[in-house]
Formats: sequence, C-alpha cells, structure tokens
Amino acid sequence: MKLIVSILLIFLVIFLVIFLFITNKTSDICRGYLTDNEYLEHMIPHHQVAVDISILLQKKTKNPEMQDILRKIIWVQNYEIQLMRDMVKGLPENDMSTSELDMDRNYTTITVGDLSKPNKVGLTKAYCDPNFFKPKKHMEHMKHMKLDDEMYISHMIPHHQVAVDMSKVLLKNTKNDFMIYLANRIIRSQQEELILLNDMTSEHRYSHQSNLLI
Repeated sequence: MKLIVSILLIFLVIFLVIFLFITNKTSDICRGYLTDNEYLEHMIPHHQVAVDISILLQKKTKNPEMQDILRKIIWVQNYEIQLMRDMVKGLPENDMSTSELDMDRNYTTITVGDLSKPNKVGLTKAYCDPNFFKPKKHMEHMKHMKLDDEMYISHMIPHHQVAVDMSKVLLKNTKNDFMIYLANRIIRSQQEELILLNDMTSEHRYSHQSNLLI
C-alpha cells in the first residue's frame, strides 16, 4: 500500500512540475523576453485568433456598434498580419537595424488607452491563455461555447491586453527600426480597440439591436 501511495505521489509531483513549466513558459511568451522572430511567430497567430472569432460573431450579433467594432478589428488585424508576414521574410538574422539613426524606443506618451482597464502604465497580469497563439485549437474550443457580444468582449479584452504587454516588452529589447514601429502600432491599435470594447460594457450607454442585421 505504501508503495502505491509513493508511486502516486511521484506521478503527482511530476505532473505539477510539468504543469508549472508549461504555465511559466506561456507566461514568458506574454511578458518575457522574445527575439524579433519569436515575437512575430507568436503575434501572427495571436492576431489570427482575433480575426477568426470576430468573423464568427459577425454572423450572429445584431448590434450595429458591435458590427462596426468587428469590421475595424478584422481589417486592422489582417493588415498587421500581412505586415508581419512580409517582415518575417526579410528580417535580418542578427535582428539589428541597418539604419545609422536609432529610432526612439521609449514608450513614454500616456494616452487614454494606457488607462483603459485592464491596461495600465507598465505590464499587466492579464491571463495568458495558450490558445491565444493557436488559431486551430482556439476555434475547436469555441465550438463548445455560446458566442455572443458579452462572451466576445470578456474574451477579447485579455486577448488584446496580452498583445499590448508583449509589444511593450519588445520595445525594450529590439534594435530593428521596423519592429519598433510595429510594436508602437500594435500598442496603439489594440488600446483603441480596448477602449471600444470597454465602452460596450458601460451601464450608462445606449444599446440597440437591429433586425436588419443577420
């Protein structure tokens, strides 16, 4: 009996070690050091997840404001996906800029977006869901969930916040001019969308459902 208990305890310890390793690895992706290539490899599928779930909701929501937000998210994120795919093809091996003039990497300008929850100045503790970086698994997971405006917003806010945090970390490490531009662009675009999504949850806003939307 003692032998069985000992074996079970060993398996439990091994499971916990593996679980903590996977958890920490995912957390590092969201708020740890990434090379330029690693950032692109994770941000492309991260954007694709947002596009996929937004297209799904487009077919269901009857809220005109939500439809407008979805169109913006789909267009912006698809555009940035293409930018990143093009950059992957031409990113210098040593991740160094060939420009003689260094771009400003300091993220210092505070805007409304920096204070729109869960965002804040600095990094947040937004949940780093591994499926944020796995479009196929994310879509499989969505099949078992009821997608509506409320569920979409609660899911998309931490999703966007992770992209903001990743980009803030990249700004401190990258030496590539384009990556500096890209990180700033993603921070701004994601923060703008966070403001829109948060506004949709306000108790004091006007809400309208249209039967003309399918």
